[in-house]
Amino acid sequence: MMDDGSAAALGVLGAQAGADVAVLWKQGGATTEGLVLSAWPAGVAPQGSLWPPVLAPPDPVVAREPARLGALLPTALRLSLPGPARAAMVVDLEDGQFALLLVWCAVEPDRPAEQLLSAQDRSGLGALARRQEHRLRVETQALQLEAAVDILEQGLVVVDDLRMVGYTNGAAARLLGLAAGEVPAAVLADAMQALQNRALNREVLLAAAARLIANPRAVLTDLLWTFAEAPTHLRVNTAPFRGAALSGRAWIFDDVSSLMAALEAENQAQARLRLQHAEVEALNRSLHARVQEGVDALRQKDRMLITQGRQAAMGEMIGNIAHQWRQPLNALGMVLANVRDAQRFGEFEGEPVADLLAKGNRLIQSMSTTISDFQNFFSPDKARVGFSLREQVQKAVALVAASCAAGGVTLRIEGEHDCRLVGFPNEYAQVLVNLLHNARQAIHASGTTPGLVTLRVGETEDWGCLSVRDNGTGIPAEVLDRIFDPYFTTREQGTGLGLHMCRQIIEANMGGRILVENVDGGAEFRVLVPLQRP
Repeated sequence: MMDDGSAAALGVLGAQAGADVAVLWKQGGATTEGLVLSAWPAGVAPQGSLWPPVLAPPDPVVAREPARLGALLPTALRLSLPGPARAAMVVDLEDGQFALLLVWCAVEPDRPAEQLLSAQDRSGLGALARRQEHRLRVETQALQLEAAVDILEQGLVVVDDLRMVGYTNGAAARLLGLAAGEVPAAVLADAMQALQNRALNREVLLAAAARLIANPRAVLTDLLWTFAEAPTHLRVNTAPFRGAALSGRAWIFDDVSSLMAALEAENQAQARLRLQHAEVEALNRSLHARVQEGVDALRQKDRMLITQGRQAAMGEMIGNIAHQWRQPLNALGMVLANVRDAQRFGEFEGEPVADLLAKGNRLIQSMSTTISDFQNFFSPDKARVGFSLREQVQKAVALVAASCAAGGVTLRIEGEHDCRLVGFPNEYAQVLVNLLHNARQAIHASGTTPGLVTLRVGETEDWGCLSVRDNGTGIPAEVLDRIFDPYFTTREQGTGLGLHMCRQIIEANMGGRILVENVDGGAEFRVLVPLQRP
């Protein structure tokens, strides 16, 4: 913007010196461009334009030669002069911060250079240069600020109560349907009222307006105006301002439609996620319940299988008891016959009768011991304990020895080594009895004579090992992987529970392993149970 006051002052000084042109500028440097502060007459050097470096002599000298004039006059200035330059002079001001250029076109100056400008003139020109520099700086900053505000995405509305005018930047102008820049305050108020009338939450806006009426100095932040059409959401902030020459209120309108849409989408996604999470939790609970039901059913089935296995084993044991009792019962019958004969022949007195009674008592005690052994065999263990492997092997052999001998099968224990296992000793003995019965039946089915079952006691790494080998014909290869399945059997009268129960006891209850393979001349089962550690 031109400063008519400064140009007029330059014109007075130029006329006093008889010059045709006067230019006041801020010095740059030897290589730095200067800044034109004012010029007379108007148009010879635009205010605010850049001025090429001009080196002024230390003392004012009027230059009249063309070479000197060319060094002092910028090309743009020479083109705008009212005529050919005949003389020129550059004067430093304010210790070289500013400079004044005088140019004569019509006539040459008639006085020496030091007489053209007085010290008072130079002081006044220095003060004028400082004011013009400050004015240009303020105007430049204002223009830069206006340009920055105008490109803001947020809408800015400033209402000047003193001048009754308003200002809108580009975003606010598009929002309100106005032209950017200054508008009358009344027009701006009508546009803002029309915008509020479109809002869906007018009650909130009316309450905010009532607060401003009650307290004109109030600051309102984060007011949300919602609309049916774009922009659907505006975040509004307003605050008053007051200065010496400016007083009013500023409004900032921030279009947060995209942000609110994103938040709504996120809320919907979160709601869907919560719903899916609830569905997954319900499904997990249902699956957990179904799995628990399945586990309970399997446990019940296992208990039934073990019960059925025990019942089948009990049947086997009754047969063993019968074999164990057959010989003592026969002997007891002979004792009773001898007692009857003694009665018939009157021989109740003396040692013969006493011997018969003692022998009868021994037979009865032996039969009682047999019952106790089988009773202990079927008593379930309540806790894991350490036990002797060889002792349980001998116990199992004693229970089935009679039935095996009756079937022509010999039981042989190999290995002098003993070790202690940890688990349930009675259940372990049940497994051994079951394996011995299976071996006896396999030998009987194969027709092998004489039958032989070898039990080998040993230890390997962390396991106590027992192998049970028979000399039957072995297990058919096609069913070898299925013999531990429940209800699977190769015998017509078999239940298919014995070996399954053996695996459950050894692997599930005692943490061991039970393996089977065909060997030369029969089958071999290996039972591995963890060793008891000190």
